[in-house]
Amino acid sequence: MQITSTQRKAIDHYYNELEAYHTHKVTHETAVRSAFQNLLAAFAQSANWTLIPEQTLANGKRPDGTLRDTFNLPRGYWEARDTRDDLNIEIRKKINAVYPITNTIFEDTRRAVLYQNNKLVLEADLKQPKELTNVLDTFVHYAEPDIATFEHAVKDFKESIPDLAQGLMKRIKEEHAKNKSFVAAFASSLDLCRTSLDPNMSSDTVDEMLRLLGSATYPLDPCRPGRGGRRSLESQTTEEPFLPSSPLWLVSHHHPRRFDVHRLHRRRAGCSSSWTS
Repeated sequence: MQITSTQRKAIDHYYNELEAYHTHKVTHETAVRSAFQNLLAAFAQSANWTLIPEQTLANGKRPDGTLRDTFNLPRGYWEARDTRDDLNIEIRKKINAVYPITNTIFEDTRRAVLYQNNKLVLEADLKQPKELTNVLDTFVHYAEPDIATFEHAVKDFKESIPDLAQGLMKRIKEEHAKNKSFVAAFASSLDLCRTSLDPNMSSDTVDEMLRLLGSATYPLDPCRPGRGGRRSLESQTTEEPFLPSSPLWLVSHHHPRRFDVHRLHRRRAGCSSSWTS
């Protein structure tokens, strides 16, 4: 495996810090854990993750470190112990206390144990640079199945935006030509936009608003996305009503094959479980 110069410097600094603590006979967790925290943060940065110390989770647990990605999704956890502890016993205590082990490193400066997908996958002798590098690299390159699906969906959506926009405009033009209910509702909304926003607003501008709304598959509020979920206008079949009541309303209908970003967010961010899609 290849590591960056920044990571190599972080590893050297980690060993230097531990040596300094050893010289001063410092062994307690609150002191020695800072060395691994700095090292872990350097490796996390390469994956665009941020290490957040002592963050309380939705279940009330507070790992020594939670690592979150650019979507604010938790990608991993870190638990430190000192050398006076029996690491295996401490790990069992945390597991029994329902701490997450979806992607979690337990370490005591001498040894690291990595759990992924709720299973023990790797143990490392932290005194060996290769084993130290391997456990960190394995940690920051792991993606839970839901996360991997989410990242793939984001990539696909970015690539498909031009096609989605073109398809939406084609559908809007078709509805203008053949759908009397759409034409009436569109005229009403155009009048409303001219009254409320701009008296000179053109019908093309409202068409563009429709296109943008139709591409916005998910609303802004992640915890309250709307009854039943919403999907883009472009994904509707020609048999479905394009606009049931207003051109500015997206059809409330959940697509069975779409990746459920709201389910993922609610599970990870602790949104109220009383709302169901």
